[in-house]
Amino acid sequence: MRLIVASNNSHKISEIKEMLVDSNLDVVGLMDVGFNQEIEETGTSFIENAMIKATAIQKEFPMDAILADDSGFCIHYFKDAPGIYSARFMGEKTSYIEKNNKILMEMKNIENRSAYFVCAMVYLYQEYSYTTIQYVYGSVSKTIKGNEGFGYDPIFIPKEHEESFAENAKLKSEISHRSKALKEVMDYVKYTQL
Repeated sequence: MRLIVASNNSHKISEIKEMLVDSNLDVVGLMDVGFNQEIEETGTSFIENAMIKATAIQKEFPMDAILADDSGFCIHYFKDAPGIYSARFMGEKTSYIEKNNKILMEMKNIENRSAYFVCAMVYLYQEYSYTTIQYVYGSVSKTIKGNEGFGYDPIFIPKEHEESFAENAKLKSEISHRSKALKEVMDYVKYTQL
């Protein structure tokens, strides 16, 4: 069965492919299926935005399974921002190096560095649907750490660990917000035998 990941983010698609390497799913991204329309994320929550993406893709590819997620980085000091605007923080064309450096600069003397990642995930296959929202808690590091991940990975240290997600890809694949959400979705897929 083909599973279309509702994303053009090659890092995210690779991460999902790696997590599903033992499944019998043919995992593809939007570029692979020639979908290049702009999907406006007008929702006010992670779940709403993930559902907007999933339903837009399902309309175009009704026979395929669709997986959409909306993820974000939430920092206590910024009142849980950037949140649903994580990708658009400081503008979509701004590099994550700049975004991460800006956050570190703003938090230079801040003691409470608590933060978390969120992943809302929606799975649609014909009349079946499943949604989940998962979290991973930790803190903002004081420096950029590692180069294995993407996005905000180099400044996030998960709780009870000392390495950032960008320093330890294996750890990220085991405990990340996206990995937890994907495991739950795949349990549903196996349970319903879809």
